[in-house]
Amino acid sequence: MVANIRIINAYTDYSGTMNDFMGINIQVPYYQYRYLAENPDFDLSQSFKWVRNYMLWAALEPQNDLYKFNDFKEIPLRRYDDYYRRLNEDGQNIVTTLITVPNQEHVERDSFYRDIVPWFTGDRRFPAEGSGFDANDYRERAEFLAQLTARYGPTGGLSETKLETNDKVQGLDYVRYFEGANEPNQKTNDVIWPDAAYAVWMNAAFDGRGVIRDGGLPIAGSKQGDPNVNHLMAGLVDNGVDLGFLDHTFLAAGRQTFDAINIHAYFRNKFFGDPIEKFGVSPEFYILESGKDELQKTLDWRDRNTPGTPVWLTEFGWDTHLSGAGLHSETYAPEPSQGNYIMRTFPLLKKLGFEKAFVYYDFDPLRYGTAMSTSIHMSSGLITHKHNSIPHRRKPGFFYMTAMSAAIGEYTFDGAHIFGEGTPELYAYVFSKSPTDKVVMMWCRERDAQIDNGTTIANYEFAVPFVEGCEQIVPADQVLGGISTILSVSQAGEIGASVAIDQLSEKPLFLKFTGSQILNFNIVPEVRLDSDQELILPIPQYTLSSVSSDEDGTIVSYRWTQLSGPEVPMSATNAADLVLSNLIAGNYEFMLQVTDNDGATARDRIKIIVSNRQPYLGARLQIPGVIEAEAYDLGGEGIAYHDTSPGRQGNNTQYRPIDDVDVRFIGDAANPSGFQITDLAQGEWLKYSVNVAESGLYTLEALINRGNAANSAPVKRLSFEINDVALAGVIRPEYNPNGFQSYMGEGPFYLEAGDHSLKLTFINAVYEIDKFIITPFVPTFTGGNYFRFDNASANWHELRIFYDVIQGGEIDVLSGGNTHLDLYITNLDISLIPDWSRVRLAIYDINNNYGQVSIGDYLTNIGENWTLISIPLVDFTDGTNLDLQHLKSINLRSARAGSFKIGLDELTFNGGATPFVWLGDSHENNPTSSSSIVMSIVSDGGAGGSFYDEPPFVDASPDKLVRPTVSTHTFNGNAYDINGTITNYEWIQMSGPDLISSSDSSSPILTIDFDTFGTYVFRLYAWDDAGQRGEDDVILVYEDTGGYLEIDHTEETNSFFKMLYAIDGSKFPLNALGSSNQPNTTMEIHLKRFDLSTQIDWNKFQIILKSTKSNSFLTITLGNYIVESVNDSWVKVSIPLSSLTLPVGFDFSYLYLMRINSIKAGPFNDLGIDEIQFTGGSHPAVFYGDDHSSVILSDIPFEMPAVLQLANGAKDTAP
Repeated sequence: MVANIRIINAYTDYSGTMNDFMGINIQVPYYQYRYLAENPDFDLSQSFKWVRNYMLWAALEPQNDLYKFNDFKEIPLRRYDDYYRRLNEDGQNIVTTLITVPNQEHVERDSFYRDIVPWFTGDRRFPAEGSGFDANDYRERAEFLAQLTARYGPTGGLSETKLETNDKVQGLDYVRYFEGANEPNQKTNDVIWPDAAYAVWMNAAFDGRGVIRDGGLPIAGSKQGDPNVNHLMAGLVDNGVDLGFLDHTFLAAGRQTFDAINIHAYFRNKFFGDPIEKFGVSPEFYILESGKDELQKTLDWRDRNTPGTPVWLTEFGWDTHLSGAGLHSETYAPEPSQGNYIMRTFPLLKKLGFEKAFVYYDFDPLRYGTAMSTSIHMSSGLITHKHNSIPHRRKPGFFYMTAMSAAIGEYTFDGAHIFGEGTPELYAYVFSKSPTDKVVMMWCRERDAQIDNGTTIANYEFAVPFVEGCEQIVPADQVLGGISTILSVSQAGEIGASVAIDQLSEKPLFLKFTGSQILNFNIVPEVRLDSDQELILPIPQYTLSSVSSDEDGTIVSYRWTQLSGPEVPMSATNAADLVLSNLIAGNYEFMLQVTDNDGATARDRIKIIVSNRQPYLGARLQIPGVIEAEAYDLGGEGIAYHDTSPGRQGNNTQYRPIDDVDVRFIGDAANPSGFQITDLAQGEWLKYSVNVAESGLYTLEALINRGNAANSAPVKRLSFEINDVALAGVIRPEYNPNGFQSYMGEGPFYLEAGDHSLKLTFINAVYEIDKFIITPFVPTFTGGNYFRFDNASANWHELRIFYDVIQGGEIDVLSGGNTHLDLYITNLDISLIPDWSRVRLAIYDINNNYGQVSIGDYLTNIGENWTLISIPLVDFTDGTNLDLQHLKSINLRSARAGSFKIGLDELTFNGGATPFVWLGDSHENNPTSSSSIVMSIVSDGGAGGSFYDEPPFVDASPDKLVRPTVSTHTFNGNAYDINGTITNYEWIQMSGPDLISSSDSSSPILTIDFDTFGTYVFRLYAWDDAGQRGEDDVILVYEDTGGYLEIDHTEETNSFFKMLYAIDGSKFPLNALGSSNQPNTTMEIHLKRFDLSTQIDWNKFQIILKSTKSNSFLTITLGNYIVESVNDSWVKVSIPLSSLTLPVGFDFSYLYLMRINSIKAGPFNDLGIDEIQFTGGSHPAVFYGDDHSSVILSDIPFEMPAVLQLANGAKDTAP
C-alpha cells in the first residue's frame, strides 16, 4: 500500500558542466525575498544551479510527529513544498542540510539555529537525547530525516503506514542530496560531537542502523525514506584536515555511511599574526601556497578509504562588512575583491579534484535585533541584509557570478591552459562545449600576493590557433551577465590567429572562442610534492620526491629552487627528485617547477623544519607501551615543548632543570612514574619521538588529575596527534576529589609502523598529567572456539545453527526484554572477499516463519579482526510472522555471495536484563568447543537440503479514498523478483460490498466499478518462477461524508462568493499545473442541487480566477461546459484548460483566488459545490475539497480554505 502523489523529473541533470559544480548556500529568507515578494532582483538561479539550504527541523516538527512541511496557517517561511518546487522550477537542484534540534518536548529553543542541543548540559553538545553512543539516542532525528527524504526524494512507493504526514505526500523529487547535520567538529581539536558518537549517528542517519522501529517510528534514516537519495557526511571544518575525525568515524561506523564527503574552508590568513586589520587571503595564495596540502589530505583520504566517493567543498567565502571603527571578521575582503575571489576559487577547486563547491552565502544574516554583527562570516553574502532603514543591496559578487554562469555554466571543465606563469602571474582556464566552441577564463595577480592589490597587464596578445570569432565578457557591478564585446581576431582561421586584450586584471574575464576547425589549448602539467614535514638531525642526506604528469603531452624538464632557509648542498636539481645533503637546524622551503612539451609550467612547494629535537632517553619511545609525560623530547622551547610561563612552576627543580616545563614530584625520585607535568596552561604542548612496532588499530589511555573543585571550570581538554593527525579525539577529564584518574581516548585509531612524532596539546588548562598508554585495539570478543563457514563456489549454501542438540526445540529469546541480536564475524581468508549484501542471516521459529537480513546492510569492511555486528530484532520481525518466543534455528546463508571463508561466534540476544547466548563459549549447555553442537550444511539443493529463493515483492498500489463524484477506480499493481521472474498474478476481494463489475483478475492492473458506500479490501498475489508467492493488500474507501460548500442565492440579483486557496486569507498560491514537465490539463468542479424546487441559469453562472502574476481576471461561463443536468446527485463538470483564453500575465502556477458569480442566475437554494481541482498531469492539484493540502473538511467541518465574501443576498449555509 503506497501513496502516489509525486512530481516527475523536478531534478535537473547538469552532469559534466560547470553548472553542476558551482553552488551557493541559501537561507530561509531567500524564499521570502525571492518568491513570496516575487522579486526578480534576488534571482540566484542566474548564477547557481545548485543550492545548499539549511532546513530548520525545530520549525518543521514543532511537536513530535506533527510535520509542517507546507503549513499554510502559520509562518509563511515554513512552506517548504512551495519553496523547493520554485527552486526546481528555476532550474536549481537542492542539498538539504538539517540544523537545529527540538528539545525534549520538540519545541524550538535554539534561536541561532546551531547544532547545539538545548536539553544536553555540559560540554558535549552533540545532537542526541541520551549519551549519544546508542543509535536510539538519535531516534527522533533519524525519524525526521526519513520522513524528509520520503517526501522530497525521487522514488516514492512507500506504504502509507510508513508516512507520518497527514497528506501522505512522497516522491516529489525536489531533493536528492541530504545532509543530516552541519559541522560536527566545529574546530579541529575542539570536537563538539565525538567521532565515536558521530559514527553512531551516521549509521542511524544513513539507513536507520540500530534504531528500533515500532508503530510510533515506522522508518528511520535517509535510505529508509528513499533508497535513491544521497546521504552526505556533515561538513568538516578547517578544510576537513582533521583526518583523525574521519578515520575514527569511518572505523567506528564499520562501513561507509555517506555518499559524499563534505568539508568547509574559509580562506583566512594564517601568517599575519594578530594585527588590528585581518584580511581574508586570495584563493591563489591560500590554495596554492598555504592550504592546498590541507585540502588535498581529504582527497587523499578518499582515495585510500572510499575510492570514487565525491568530495564536496560546501562552504567557502569571505566577509565584506567593515564598520566605521574598522571592526570586521578575520576573513574581511572589500566587496569587489570578494567577487573576484569567488570567481577565481571555482576553477582552482575544480582543478584540485573537488566535485562540487558552494559559496557561503546568499544574504548577509541579521543578528541581534537590527544590528549587523561583525563576527566571522556574518557578512559573507552576495546580497546585503535589510536592516534599520537600509534596504537590500546586491554586491558586486552577485553580478560577477551572473556573468560567470552565462559564460561557462553550460561548458565542461578542460583544465588550466596557463597556471601562474609570468610576472605578474597569469591564469587561464579552458572550458568546452564542443571542439570548436570553447571559453577561456583569464586573470592576473602579483606573484605570491596575499591579497588583491590592483595588479594589471595591459595590451595582452593571446594566441589561439585557428580561432575565427571571439566574444569578450567582462563581469561588472550592477550589470547582469556582464559586458559583452566582440573582439577582432588577427589572422582569423589561421594557425597564427590571436586576439588583443586591452587589459587583464584581478577580476577574471571570459573569452568565448569559435571556429570551424578544432581549437586546441594545451593543458598545463600537474606536479605534487609531499606534505610539509619535520626532520630530526642528524640528516646526512635526504631526498625530496615528486609526482608529476601531463594529460596531453609529456614532462620535459624539472627545476628545483630553494626559497628560504640555511644554504644547503643540492644535487639533481633538474630531476624529478631532489637530494639534500648535510642539513642543519632551520626552516626550509623548496619549490619544484615542471615544464611540458608545449612550454607550459606548473609548480609546487614544500616546507621542512629541521630540528635538534631528540628522544629524551636516547631512544624512541615504543608503541605499544607506556609513555611517561615527563619523557618529552630534548630540544627546548618551541621545538620539543611550548610553555607559556617562564621558569619552573612545579615543586621539582632538579629534573630537567633547564626547561620551563612545570614538573612535580610525588613519591620516590628513583621511580620515573613519580614525576608529573603540572600547571598546564592553555596552548601548551609537548612532543615525543616514538616508534610504532606494527601497523594496526590502537587505543589510548591517559592518567590525569583534572584539578580541585575550585578549578572545575572551564571544561578541560587535551588532544594527541601523530604527524599532525589527531589520534584519539579530545579527552575531557572530569573533576574527581581522588586526584589522578584514568581517561580513555576515542578510537580505535590507525597507526602506521615506523618512526613518528607524537604531540600532546593542552587545549584548555589541565592541572596534571602523569602518563599515557597506547595499546593494540582488542575487540570485546575474547576468542575461544568458533564456527567456520566455507563457501567454495558461487552457489547457494546455508549453515543452520540450533540452540541445542535437540533440533526443533522451542526457545524464547525475549524473556529478558532483549532487543538486538549480536554476533561476531571475521573474514578468515582476506584474499576471498564475499559479496556481503548476499550473505544473509535468518531466524526461524518452530512454524518455519522466518525473518532475514543482509549482513551487508550492517557492515561491509569485515577483515581479519573479529567484528561485532548488532542487529535490531525488529529488522527480523518487521513484516513477518516470526515468533521470537518459539525459535528453532539461526541460519547463515550464502545467496550466491561468492567464495569465502567466514568465522562466526558469540550469537547473543542482547539489550534486556537477561542476555541469551545462542552460540558461544558461554552457551549454557553447549559451548562452542563441544562436539555435541548440531549443525547442518545445506548446499545446492542436495540431499536433505533446500534451495533458498527470495519471494517476490508485491505492491498492490496506494490506498484510495473516493467520494460520490467517482464510481470507478483502477489499481496499478506491480511486482518484481530479485532472483527470478514473475510468472502469474491473481486479485482477490477480501472484504467489502459487492462490486458492479471488475476487469481481468490475472493481471497486475485491476479496474473496478462500485455503487455502494463502504470499505473495500483487495489482495494482489504474485508468483515467481521458483513457486514462491508474495502478496500485498490495498484498501478503497467509498464514502459520502466529506465536507462540501452549500450556498443559497436568495434574490434575483448579482451575487458572488469569493474563495482563497490559503485559509489564512493570504495570497499564497496553488500551483494548479502541478508540474512543468507533465502539467494538469483540466479543471474540474463537482456540483449537486439539494433543492430542486428552484432553477439555475448556468449560462449566467461564472467562475472567475486570479493569479498572483496578473491583475487581470479569467472568467469562465459554466453553461459552456455542463453536459448533463445538475440534479440531486453529484455531477462533475470538466473544463479543458486549452479551451480558455488567458489574460496577459495570467499563470495557473500561481492561482490564489476563485470567485463564483451568479449574474441573476437565481434565485436558488442549497447548491452544493465540492472538489474543485486540476487533473490530467502527474500531480493533481486541489483548490477546494477534502484533499486540500492544509485542511481536511471532513475532519474540521466548520473550517475551510475559503474567505467568504458574500454580496447581494448570497448566503452560505454549510461547509
